[in-house]
Amino acid sequence: MECAKTIHPYLFTIDAGPNLKLLFTHKTEEIIKQFFPEITVINPLDSPDLWSNKK
Repeated sequence: MECAKTIHPYLFTIDAGPNLKLLFTHKTEEIIKQFFPEITVINPLDSPDLWSNKK
């Protein structure tokens, strides 16, 4: 019997502050956008340019 795969998005409150940073991968990026369309995704955790923001 194959196990059912369930995706559990990480939820948080909007009042968490303007500098809130989330760690997620490309796979979960669409889930974040679905639940929180106002969030701008900069670099997913598995992005090849993960360190580009530190230059």
